[in-house]
Amino acid sequence: MNLFVITAYRLDQLYAEKRSIVERLARKYKMQAYYAMFQAPLLHGGFNLLETQRLIEFADFIIADLTYERPSCYYELGFAQGLRKPVDLIAFESSHAEYIPPPEVLNIDTLRTYRSLATYATTIEELLRIRYDTAPLAE
Repeated sequence: MNLFVITAYRLDQLYAEKRSIVERLARKYKMQAYYAMFQAPLLHGGFNLLETQRLIEFADFIIADLTYERPSCYYELGFAQGLRKPVDLIAFESSHAEYIPPPEVLNIDTLRTYRSLATYATTIEELLRIRYDTAPLAE
């Protein structure tokens, strides 16, 4: 299974740790995690829109962290929803998550919050386990 992760890169001081958590847990559940692509050098060049769209199209499901409410994150989320991809939203508990409409309004599967890197890891693992357990068997 392929997972696309929507998240802020430049603003999130815990980005490297979060990415490491996602990639470790994705391997545990035999998944591949993908992220938005940027022109070289990484994070200093421009956003590679076409490659990012291709990766979202390729993904089986999406986890979107809207903690920092970046326009690019909302663009990626809207693109994924337009493709009718299954989406799970997450956000840091003290962010503006209370302003995010309920999952049924956004037509997403879940909305969960986390308080720390430890609860981030727990949240990611729960979401990956659910997708793993409900994935169609390979023929």
